[in-house]
Amino acid sequence: ESGDSDVIPDDVTFNTVIHNVANSNAVDSPQCAMRLLERMKQSHESGLIGAKPDIISYNSVLNAFAKSGGSESAQHAEELLDSLEKRSSNDNNNPGSTGWE
Repeated sequence: ESGDSDVIPDDVTFNTVIHNVANSNAVDSPQCAMRLLERMKQSHESGLIGAKPDIISYNSVLNAFAKSGGSESAQHAEELLDSLEKRSSNDNNNPGSTGWE
């Protein structure tokens, strides 16, 4: 939020942060990882950054939900997978060829 405005995060930067948040022991790590994924999507769609979520981004968030064991984690993971399927079938815009076809 308060860094060099000339530095623009790329997919590696976002994926590294999402992965590390997802693998933290924080109780809200799945929700934080999901918020970062949403921010990445919105920033890409608005043209602020060139990086867009890929299979690594989505797998990190899904892994966070799987590891959390929270009462609603399975539902959130299923919703994320459903949105990916819809997105892929609507505009052939899948997050990557590795692990998602």
